[in-house]
Amino acid sequence: MPADTNGPGCRNMLLDRHSTLLLREYRRIFRSSDEAGGLDNVGRRYAFFMRVLKAQQADEGMWPEAWKVGEWITARFAEMTV
Repeated sequence: MPADTNGPGCRNMLLDRHSTLLLREYRRIFRSSDEAGGLDNVGRRYAFFMRVLKAQQADEGMWPEAWKVGEWITARFAEMTV
């Protein structure tokens, strides 16, 4: 993959941008300052994330398997929900 020849920094930048785009709507809907961002909506938050992850898995052929895009997105999601 051409991005791999540019080093891990390029790969990380691409994955960071991709995960930011995928999770943008999540951040908008589940802001901690809004009612939807509360702990009582954990089920909705999880369901939303699972839809994002399922959509990513459908597009998995466009990313090298070694990049573990699903794991990257899951880690970003975990950072956002702390």
